[in-house]
Amino acid sequence: MSEGGLTCKSCGNCCRLAGYVRLRNDEAERIAEFLGEDAGRFIQNHTRLTRDRQHLSLLETAGGECVWLTPDARCRIHPVKPAQCRGYPNRWRSEVMDPLCAAQKK
Repeated sequence: MSEGGLTCKSCGNCCRLAGYVRLRNDEAERIAEFLGEDAGRFIQNHTRLTRDRQHLSLLETAGGECVWLTPDARCRIHPVKPAQCRGYPNRWRSEVMDPLCAAQKK
């Protein structure tokens, strides 16, 4: 996928770092529907409230990986993944993630 010049190489490195994946208003419902789950149950079982108590964020593993990342670096919810995920690295950047991003390596 390419938005703005870089093409994702599907390395999954951006999904392996701890941190919030904030969900927009309708994203939890879309993901739940994709998974065939009730939205309330999805929110209860797969999200957490951010520290500022303003957003929901996807859960991560104890090691910081996104719980939706497969062992072969694929996203299990790719068709409905959050805008934050879809936007990296073309709509936003991170000093921590950028050096690990295969799309940014020459």
